[in-house]
Amino acid sequence: MGTYRHSEGDNRTALRIIVIILWITLLMVLLGCQTMPMYHSTKPTFALVNPEDSPGGKKIAPILASHPGLSGFYLLDNGLEAFAARALIVDAAQRTIDVQYYMYLNDNTGKLLMERLLRAADRGVRVRLLLDDLNTAGADEALEALNTHHNIEVRLFNPFLYRGSVSRIFDMIEDFGRLNRRMHNKLIAADNILAITGGRNIGDEYFGARTDVNFSDIDLLAAGPIVKELSEEFDVYWNSDVVFSIKANRTREDKADLQKVRQHLGAHLEEMKDSEYIKAIRQTAMIQDLLAGRQRMIFAQAKAVYDAPQKVVTDRDNLANTTLAAKLKKAVPEVRTEVIIWSPYFVPGKSGMTFLKKIRNKGVRIRVLTNSLSATDVAAVHAGYSRYRIDMLKMGIELYELKRQVDNAPAKGKKWTAGGSSGASLHAKTFVYDRQTVFIGSMNLDPRSLLLNTEIGLVIYSGDLAGQVADHFEEGVLPEVSYRVMLAGGKEGQGKDAPTNGEQLVWIAKEHGNEVRYIEEPEVGFWQQVQVSIISLFPIEGLL
Repeated sequence: MGTYRHSEGDNRTALRIIVIILWITLLMVLLGCQTMPMYHSTKPTFALVNPEDSPGGKKIAPILASHPGLSGFYLLDNGLEAFAARALIVDAAQRTIDVQYYMYLNDNTGKLLMERLLRAADRGVRVRLLLDDLNTAGADEALEALNTHHNIEVRLFNPFLYRGSVSRIFDMIEDFGRLNRRMHNKLIAADNILAITGGRNIGDEYFGARTDVNFSDIDLLAAGPIVKELSEEFDVYWNSDVVFSIKANRTREDKADLQKVRQHLGAHLEEMKDSEYIKAIRQTAMIQDLLAGRQRMIFAQAKAVYDAPQKVVTDRDNLANTTLAAKLKKAVPEVRTEVIIWSPYFVPGKSGMTFLKKIRNKGVRIRVLTNSLSATDVAAVHAGYSRYRIDMLKMGIELYELKRQVDNAPAKGKKWTAGGSSGASLHAKTFVYDRQTVFIGSMNLDPRSLLLNTEIGLVIYSGDLAGQVADHFEEGVLPEVSYRVMLAGGKEGQGKDAPTNGEQLVWIAKEHGNEVRYIEEPEVGFWQQVQVSIISLFPIEGLL
């Protein structure tokens, strides 16, 4: 019989693996990679069953009674008003506040809103705070402190096991399939009678509070029957088996750290109360209308659509009709004339291209506004999008890419700076169908939103509201604000100095009142273009 021997290379490979594991283990210990004992709550909680009987419900009842069966909507297309609306409904809440966000930043607006939430809890309002765990690194201590308040409970969606900021990297490597799938939903609801949902997270760049860059985004303030549907969504997530309490090692009798948080938020409020930002909020049209007793809500039928929270632990092949995309397809009437698409991350993929071609073949006009390379905050997604541009243009789809610099925008388009910053980036996720139906939510048209993350949105059947959004789109595609992307040498004769082989792109815009044309990605450096070109070579579209 022959003799079987392990090669020296095999032994060395095994040894290297053992050494690497030991080093990683040691590094995690040195980095303080403690685990946090989390648990599923044994006590499910739910939104108010009869919100119309609450003080706030009785106050808003006369308005709703004049529009039976309909919900009211106020379009929040300005960052200042978007923050003001959130502050107002938190201050107006008397029984419950539900907060659900992918990202809640510890910056000026984040602290201002948290101070209001803490003040609401102090006056007896139940506050349920549900955050995706991807962006909570370093916030455990503050969140645990808030959780000690007898009227506040904090839960985390799909949490990391290791809590250290650096150690999460190892957790992601070890459990990438699960941790790569996140809760991208955005919702705040008060007393189950008022709610805000749409594209904005909580952070300065979403509310016009930064001077360098701000996101152009859209939310909806909603009242009436639709809020019950949104509250049902929150309850489904809050009580799901992919959500864990952040109770950790503290008990609700431990008040010392909560007092530190209270003092910190109070001091920040004192610093901000006379700031230019707060003064600007007081002057918003929304605040002025409220002070004057005016309300400008549009009343219409609507439907809430959202992914099941189990999407993040379900194989793609088994998602079937449980996704927001599938529900949206059922909720929207067949489009006949025009589709307007706003999506900051727009990667249609093969299935999306098939769908776009299908409706283009029916003669439907398709117009898309997304970020230019200079405006995007995720170059990898732009690389995914760019490989489809030429095919979409040949299909007859109209493409616009938002500029980063919009200081030269005309007066109407000034809102696209979202607060007067020198830079802008698109963040709205909105679709308008035949100018009669509109979707506003958190879902981008990319593989991540469609297949990996959970999302939420509203479908509103209103020509008035769809018209408002379409008008805002028209301002966003002005040549002072966005680039029109076209094929050089096409029927409209653009790109005199560019090749005319039908495969060359040209970007057309206006700067200082003059038309300008680019035959390369506008306003970006050489290395940024190289980066995108390299990224586009890798098969990562399913992760974008």
